[in-house]
Amino acid sequence: MFLLNVGYQWSDIESAGADGAIFRASGQDCESLLRRDRPGVLSRVLFDPQLYLLDYALAPAEHGGLLKNLATYPWFGMGTPGFDSGETNRRDWLKDLKENIDALWTSRGDPFANWSETVEAAVDTQIAFGCSEIILPSPLLADPEDNLDRYFALLDDAVDVALQRTALPLLASVPMDEGLVAHRAPGTNQVVEALADGLTARDRISGVYVSLSTETSTTVLIINPRVASRSSTTHENGG
Repeated sequence: MFLLNVGYQWSDIESAGADGAIFRASGQDCESLLRRDRPGVLSRVLFDPQLYLLDYALAPAEHGGLLKNLATYPWFGMGTPGFDSGETNRRDWLKDLKENIDALWTSRGDPFANWSETVEAAVDTQIAFGCSEIILPSPLLADPEDNLDRYFALLDDAVDVALQRTALPLLASVPMDEGLVAHRAPGTNQVVEALADGLTARDRISGVYVSLSTETSTTVLIINPRVASRSSTTHENGG
């Protein structure tokens, strides 16, 4: 099954011949996401909350456009003023957000301080968007010595919250920094193996959404063979 990774441009969705699409928070602001007409040809629709982006060094001076989009999603903790069509139009609202992104970014709250509210916001947005499955938010996995206790505790709590809000299938998000898997062969990477063991043991999730990212790459291609060997989008639980 082929799922198209979609940013702001949706015009190629129908011609791509994909079975579904993965939308993402960095691709467009929340108001645009929920108001735009989506092609009806998709059998699977996913939305990546991308909470893990907070674990990268994103400076407003360099990433103002990205942070402007993220600011419109409540789980990033920026306390963004909501859009009111009676007071302004969406373009001016977004322009104002971008002009004030430094203050919004530096005063942001910790999404993990009230994890239940963070998960609720991410789940509810995906429900409103009409997703076929729910991707649970997660912090970035970057430490090759991580014991994964925090990751699995947050995942279990997220599942508890999500099951109170939807009966849609739940996907555990596994956002991995390239450095987590770049320096060890897949068969000897203890973090990857621990992830596989822990995820397959959790029968309340229907599958896994794996994303690979890097802060320093200058190419859109995955060129490290160890990273590429672990690269996938979704798989069924136990697969």
